[in-house]
Amino acid sequence: MPRVSSLASVPKAANPHFFIQKVIHSDGSSFSMRVTTPKALLKLTKDTRNHILWNPSSNTIDEKSVDLAKFASRFGDLSTFDDLAMDESAAAAPKKKVVAAAAPPPAAAGGKKKK
Repeated sequence: MPRVSSLASVPKAANPHFFIQKVIHSDGSSFSMRVTTPKALLKLTKDTRNHILWNPSSNTIDEKSVDLAKFASRFGDLSTFDDLAMDESAAAAPKKKVVAAAAPPPAAAGGKKKK
């Protein structure tokens, strides 16, 4: 009896039918490519030319400006800090040294012991 390999039952690899697809970028540039889907035209709205992650320098809204806008809406306009400026006399006054309070003495022996 002839020996039949398991590969004999596998069909030959079929080449899929290719279509020509035109891809148009957001800036109007285009190129053609071979694809297996029958869609003839693909218009991209987001691509490497206008996406924030690919072009971080073109990002007009950054995290800092959003945070500053939130701060301004919450606390109002704080552009004038004249009333917060220190006088020269207050800046020249000697600063007092703050001494930390002494720690309380340890608990007396003879209390309940933790196991």
